[in-house]
Amino acid sequence: MDHIGGVPVGLAGLLREAVVSLGADGNVEWANDAAADLLRLDLADLVGTNALDRVHPDEVARALDGIVFSTTHPDRTAVVPFRLRGGDGSWVDVELMSSAVTAADGDHLVLVLRDATPRRALAEALALVAAGGPIEDTARWLARVIEARWPATIAAVLLDGRDGRRLLGTDRWPDDLRHALLEGPGVEGLWGTAVATGEVTVLSDDAVPEPVRSIARADGFTTFAAAPVTDPAGDTAALVAWFDLAAAASMEFGHASDELRELLTLALERQNHLTRLDHAVRHDELTGLLNRSGFVELVERLGLELAADARAAAGDGRPTTRRAALLYMDLDGFKPVNDRHGHGVGDAVLRVVAGRLASLAGSWAVARIGGDEFVLLGDGGHDLTDDATALAQAAVAALVEPIEVTSPDGDLVEVHIGASVGVAVTEADGDVAGLLELADGAMYSVKAAGGRSWSARLPG
Repeated sequence: MDHIGGVPVGLAGLLREAVVSLGADGNVEWANDAAADLLRLDLADLVGTNALDRVHPDEVARALDGIVFSTTHPDRTAVVPFRLRGGDGSWVDVELMSSAVTAADGDHLVLVLRDATPRRALAEALALVAAGGPIEDTARWLARVIEARWPATIAAVLLDGRDGRRLLGTDRWPDDLRHALLEGPGVEGLWGTAVATGEVTVLSDDAVPEPVRSIARADGFTTFAAAPVTDPAGDTAALVAWFDLAAAASMEFGHASDELRELLTLALERQNHLTRLDHAVRHDELTGLLNRSGFVELVERLGLELAADARAAAGDGRPTTRRAALLYMDLDGFKPVNDRHGHGVGDAVLRVVAGRLASLAGSWAVARIGGDEFVLLGDGGHDLTDDATALAQAAVAALVEPIEVTSPDGDLVEVHIGASVGVAVTEADGDVAGLLELADGAMYSVKAAGGRSWSARLPG
């Protein structure tokens, strides 16, 4: 049988794999159309060029070693990842298998190239999970794995729970189809069976509700697939995809999605763990309010926002309308509660105080920054002073009301405490750095006068 570059002529027109044949000088002497397509160039621009010129500089030495290995051990082969320069100048990830072939016209090195985008995307997703990267980035790489395996496919990660319904990794999704899957009527049924049973579901378009069905058809998709994923946070989670062929959906989701689902489960577990750690760092374990660290971070962030607003207002020649206010609160009569009833009752009282303050605060942030010290921070317009003083009055009134708690021994205990509250409001330049000091001074003036009241240090 005649050969072209070591490849049998009868097979040359049948090969679906990307195949390249190199001569002894390393030049490409033959390649098929699949190879040109993979490398994003014309066949004429590939044949006759030196193969090493297309190898990434960091991988040339490995390529040379591979040539020596293949020619020295023609009975052995291996699959090796490489980056080859494509016709558009980008690097194309490939998996390369080489074999030395002896034909009538001499020795040849035949290379079989496969698109390694799915492998690279999977590796990137795994690296993101290991590093605790954002779930949005992990979802993007997982979608690329599926979309690289089946080019006429779009994939995403669906999360439906406390933060609303989200589709992550939808870089290639048409806007109308993404919107339909997020907000269309009855779309929960598309993934509902998969989530309820824990099994992959594949739906042909006649099982997809309108108007999603018509939108999908117009975008060239006939089949929807969903693979459920366990989310430790309790939200609904799934890999979802639209396919142009039902057979492709069955092959990918029915047989090849397990590794992706496991990786997504790990990503969600890692995100949940990091979220809980982040919450613990910034929140008080006893009351669930912000702790001192969380409060300081909030003040810094709000200070930056207000300063930016002030600069923007100055640039526009208009007055600044946004300010910040802080209430600094120290409980009155709390130490005797601990002395008389023990710290178990004292802790229960602090939880009740936190609950009462949170119920009054509305959009204001509430933090416990010390044993019996609390702060409330808010921002708003020129009427913020009225809001701050009204909140101070309400807080003082709420905390003089009797508090009933159960002691560690199971006894019902009624305690009476109060609160001294200092109020401070920023000047028009939005500087919040000195708010805590101002409010602290106002609070101590209340303490000195007998407590259970409030005092304000206001601008102007």
